[in-house]
Formats: sequence, C-alpha cells, structure tokens
Amino acid sequence: MPLLMSHPRSSSEQTPLHYAYSLLARGDYSAARLHEKLRLKGFTSQVITETVDTLRERGHLNDARLARGLAERFQKQGFGRCGVWAKLQQRGLPDDVIATALSEWEEPTEIKLAEQLIQRRFPPVALEEPKTRARAYRFLLRRGYSASVAASVLGREAYDD
Repeated sequence: MPLLMSHPRSSSEQTPLHYAYSLLARGDYSAARLHEKLRLKGFTSQVITETVDTLRERGHLNDARLARGLAERFQKQGFGRCGVWAKLQQRGLPDDVIATALSEWEEPTEIKLAEQLIQRRFPPVALEEPKTRARAYRFLLRRGYSASVAASVLGREAYDD
C-alpha cells in the first residue's frame, strides 16, 4: 500500500503569496486585514506590500468590491447604516471605501428595512405598549439605525417615555 505523501513544503517554507491565497480561499479579507495576517506570519513589510499589490493586480483583492458585498449582506441581516459602517470598519476597510459603498443608501429605504425588522421581531399588538415600543426603539439603535429612522418607524412616543 503506497504511503500518502504530505505537501512538499512545510508551513514555515510557505511563500507569502501562497499563504495569502490560502487565507483568501477560506474567506474575504480587506487589504489591511490581509496585511496584518501576513505580518503576524513573520513576512517583511516589503514582501507583504508586494504580495498585496500582486493580489490587487490579479483582481483577487478588492476592498471596494468587498465593502459593497459585505454592506449588502449586513443590510439583509437587518443592520442600519451606522451598524454596517461599524461592521465594515471591524473588517479593516478604510473609511473612504466604506463611504463609497454606502453612498447609495437612502433614508426611505432604511426606514422600510427597519419597519420589516420590527415586524419580524415584535408582534403589532405588543408595540401598542410603551415599554415594548421603547424596547423596539433601543433595538433599532443597537442595530445601527439612526434615531430619526427609529422615530419614523415607531413614532416619537417610543423614546419620549
């Protein structure tokens, strides 16, 4: 019975490009987050910069595309503009890229999304009670919706109590 051969390179001999591709195969990375992963692996700044540039040139690393895709995903998960912004920052995306990705968001659309989220989360009868309305209001704020959007969805009395 033939022996199974392991990969000829040990992980310590892995090239930065090979390591970066192995990371990208498992998930999305921003350039900053990938840079940090390569730095932690022990590669030099020059090698990291060359690797990131190569991946950008080949179209395998694109912060703008990543930001748009993640923004859409987080929006579908029920997060408001501020919540999406915070989640994109956590992924290492620069503010200008985030701003571009969110530039097409409009308040009427955000109000509609917040309404749908509240409808899924709270029974209409329960929202007639001031405490439940206040809880729903705080829920929207935690999800990254602005106070004006939350007030539009729940009415001013939701936060006056």
